[in-house]
Amino acid sequence: MSSTRFPRLLLSALLLAAASHAQAAYTVTFQQQGSNVVATGSGSFTVSTPDSAVELPQSGLFQGRGLPDSSNQAGFLLGDVGQVALHYGQLSSAVTELSAVETPFFGTSSGGFAGMAVQSNGICILATPFDYTSGASLNNTTTWTNTTLADMGLTAGSTLTFECDPLPVATALSAEAPSAKAVTANNVIVVRVLAASTGTTQAVPALGPFGLLALGAALGGWGVLRRRRANAAA
Repeated sequence: MSSTRFPRLLLSALLLAAASHAQAAYTVTFQQQGSNVVATGSGSFTVSTPDSAVELPQSGLFQGRGLPDSSNQAGFLLGDVGQVALHYGQLSSAVTELSAVETPFFGTSSGGFAGMAVQSNGICILATPFDYTSGASLNNTTTWTNTTLADMGLTAGSTLTFECDPLPVATALSAEAPSAKAVTANNVIVVRVLAASTGTTQAVPALGPFGLLALGAALGGWGVLRRRRANAAA
């Protein structure tokens, strides 16, 4: 392998990892922490500027009949709920259930509000604070006390991805939400359910003496090879 090929391969790998990470516009993780379930959300939405605000119920996880609108299939509302703007789009794939139960679970929240609902007809709705600036960071936490992942119908280790794309021009916004605006770009929402927190951090294994010697020899050999090739080219 040439002396210039290794850095190029490393740079390509880093760029690929960065691109994969940047795909998720907004990510929410659910995790069992002791006797509580904690959801943490972070990311941003790309949406239009709303004309007016609407009122939504308190933060929580919803499924089926638990949602405010009977046509909605699943959704979550995280963070401090207040004056909210709704942004409509269409799912790029079939509707997927968030939870195995239909009882709404309301929690105690903090941080900038963010939410999503998907309807059985393939419509997706993103909810943001009314004064939200498109692309701005949203960070929030919601806690359900004395609740388990099983109670909420969530399975540890599962990951769901929703892509909320702009609506076709011919599609009208919901008559029930005339103040809603359309989604203006592809928004990817990733929902992860993590294994229960153990409260400990796994240590990174250290290299033993022979491992350090092998690493040093490899780096030294690579340096000698570079110098020889540089001298040969001079």
